[in-house]
Amino acid sequence: GRIYKGLCPFHSEKTPSFTVYPDTQSYYCFGCGAGGDIISFAKEINGLTYVEAVKMLAQQSGMPLPDEDDKLSKLKSRIYEMNKIAARYFHANLNSEAGKNARVYLRQRQLSDKTIVNFGIGYAGNDWQGLCRHLKSKGYTEEEMVSAYLAARSSKGNVYDIFRDRIIFPIIDLRGNVIAFGGRVLDD
Repeated sequence: GRIYKGLCPFHSEKTPSFTVYPDTQSYYCFGCGAGGDIISFAKEINGLTYVEAVKMLAQQSGMPLPDEDDKLSKLKSRIYEMNKIAARYFHANLNSEAGKNARVYLRQRQLSDKTIVNFGIGYAGNDWQGLCRHLKSKGYTEEEMVSAYLAARSSKGNVYDIFRDRIIFPIIDLRGNVIAFGGRVLDD
């Protein structure tokens, strides 16, 4: 037929009551009353704001993203980009000479190369400004690094890396953005 029916993703049920209407590009659940268009569906199913849902759908469909005009949204985008660069930096460090002890530790914990790559595990070297220098070379400011909590400012005003001599685990959200990092010390 012209409509689709299925189990509702918003509540538990055994009999399909979720209906999708392709002609009007909308949905409605006769069980819980949820309904709307693709944007409201993306908002509800992913727990997003309206603007985040529009951006996610635009990105998935290959459309140009709507312009960001507020400072907070721009900073958030910059932090996502910076976190992705930092994750790649940490992963490259793990595979460098400086990451030898971290690789040995991960082998002792029986992590395979495939697992390390799949989870993007990395290593922060014992350098107080390694990541800061790398991010500066990519065009990021000290204030952005501090805002992303990748760096901190000392009492003398100098910026230094938050993570040092740690195995790094990137934390990735459902949209594939690196939103944070966890670290595991290698010593006692």
